Amino acid sequence: MNRLATEWRSPDTHTAVVDLLRSGQVPPAVHTLYMNLLVRFGRSDASVLRDILPITGAFHLKFWDLDDTDGRVSNPIRDLGSELRATDFAGTFCSEWGGHEWIEGETATDITRRHLALARVALAG
Repeated sequence: MNRLATEWRSPDTHTAVVDLLRSGQVPPAVHTLYMNLLVRFGRSDASVLRDILPITGAFHLKFWDLDDTDGRVSNPIRDLGSELRATDFAGTFCSEWGGHEWIEGETATDITRRHLALARVALAG
């Protein structure tokens, strides 16, 4: 679990996740959640978008939760904002919450509004 929290972008972690899934040790009931580790959580930096920013009109900001104690939600958005400030970007942003499996006591609307507020601050730098 510590590896997933601290080394989730490492290619070695990705390989370990795939190997465990292929081993048959992941219960079928959690395959979908487990696959999120492989395909849904970003592994790249905003700088890889630099060449296409001049032709980009919108960004879809997907998020899973708002636990930002280590900047894991806001830092990538802040990095994107830094890249965009070097362009004439005048497009839009939308927020999509993909963490309904983890909802506790809030509505999806409330959580999405909180994400947009966090994104607004992060994009401002």
